Amino acid sequence: MMNRSRNRMVGPDEDCIARGAKFTCQIDRQGDGHNGVVRDKDGEIRWRYGVRMNDLGRSWANPFNKKDFVVADSKTGEEIVIRRRSFFPPRFAIMDARGVRGTVCMVSILRNRYTINVQGRRPWRFRMPLFTVYFWGETGESSEFWVIVGPSKMDWSILIKCGIEDQPLVAALSFIHNEWWNYS
Repeated sequence: MMNRSRNRMVGPDEDCIARGAKFTCQIDRQGDGHNGVVRDKDGEIRWRYGVRMNDLGRSWANPFNKKDFVVADSKTGEEIVIRRRSFFPPRFAIMDARGVRGTVCMVSILRNRYTINVQGRRPWRFRMPLFTVYFWGETGESSEFWVIVGPSKMDWSILIKCGIEDQPLVAALSFIHNEWWNYS
C-alpha cells in the first residue's frame, strides 16, 4: 500500500482483493478501436460496447456530432448510453431506459482526470497519472476502484470495492478507456 497524498494511489486491501468485483475491459483489436467487451473474473462477456450515431445531430453541445457510446448487457440487451452534453468543458450524460443516471466530466486538458457522478453516490475523481499504468478512483479520502493497464493499452483490468453498483461505473470506465485509446 502506498502513502496517501493528493497524487498517490492507496492500493486495495486484502478484503477488497478477495471480495471486490473484477472486470477486464478489452478494445477489439480487429475493428476501428471503438468496439469492445467487458469480461468478468471468469472470462464471461458481461457487456459489449461500441458507438452509434447520435440521433440528436449537431448542436452547440455537440458541434462535431460525436457518436453515442453504447454499453449493452450481453444477456438482456439493456443499454447504457453515454452522450455528449457539453462541448466545453467536455461533459457526458450516462443514460439508460429510465433516464439520466449520472455524468462523466473531463476536468483536465491532458485527458487524465475525470469526475464520474452516478445518482445516489458521491462523485468519484478518476486519476490517470501520466507515465504510469496504475489508475484509481476515489471519493473523499478513500480509493474505491483501481485500474491497471495491460498487457497492452487495449486492455484494462478493473477492481471495484464490494458494495458498489458496477454497471454504470464500468460503463463510464469503458467510455474513458475508449476515449484514452482513441484520442490520447
